Formats: sequence, structure tokens, C-alpha cells
Amino acid sequence: MKCMEFAIALKGGFQNSCASRPATRSMHAVWSRAWTMKTNRFSPEVRSRAVRMVFDHQAEHPSQWAAINSIAGRIGCTGEILRSWVRQAERDQGLRSGPMTEDSARIKALERENRELRQANEILRKASAYFAQAELDRPLKR
Repeated sequence: MKCMEFAIALKGGFQNSCASRPATRSMHAVWSRAWTMKTNRFSPEVRSRAVRMVFDHQAEHPSQWAAINSIAGRIGCTGEILRSWVRQAERDQGLRSGPMTEDSARIKALERENRELRQANEILRKASAYFAQAELDRPLKR
């Protein structure tokens, strides 16, 4: 798939742009993965540098939002993405209330573990019921 077609696919126009050509299985696989993959276009170094730039140049702008938009244009991301990075950095530094990055990661891991344990318990509960029913259906030994 060409780069332009992939860009169109990401914007939601994949089916319309390729309507004249038959869709192949590989194109469908790329289309499906494009929406489910979480991509990190910016490395952690770029993120921390952009946040540091916002903090350093905030005094030169009338508001923090103006500084964010100015720097976002330079690094090639949207203002909302950079704003979310800045807010998370403020939480991590204790300047803003809310969960820190480490806390969020720990909560996410605990929720995943909790979900897996609930699934395991459900499987064991069903297996127990199945074998109890099988025990009741078996004739008595004499």
C-alpha cells in the first residue's frame, strides 16, 4: 500500500478511495491494524524536551496555551497533545492534583490482574459445576 493510501486509510476514507479496486486480505489486515495500534510518534526525549520548552518559554507568552501552541507547531504535534504532556508533567511534579504516571501504570496493572483473576475464577466455577453435575448423574457403586 502506498503512503498516500495509508494516510487516507487513517483518516477514514480507505473504503471510498479504493472502491474501484478489489480489496485484498492484506489490505484489510493493514486497515484493521491501523485503527487498533497505538502509535507513539514522539520519543520520550522529544516529549520531555517539549514540556521543558513550554515551562521555559511560558513567561514570553500571554498564556500557557499560547506557549503550548507555539511550541507544538515547532515540533509537529497538535496543541492538545502537548497540553496533555504538560498536564501530566505538572501532576508528576506535584504542581497539579491528579494521578502521577507511576500511579496510573500501577492501577492499570492491578486492573489487568484483577480482570485475569475474575476470568480464572469464572472458569473454575463453571468447571466445578460441571464436575458436580457429572458426579450426580453417575450411578451408585455397589
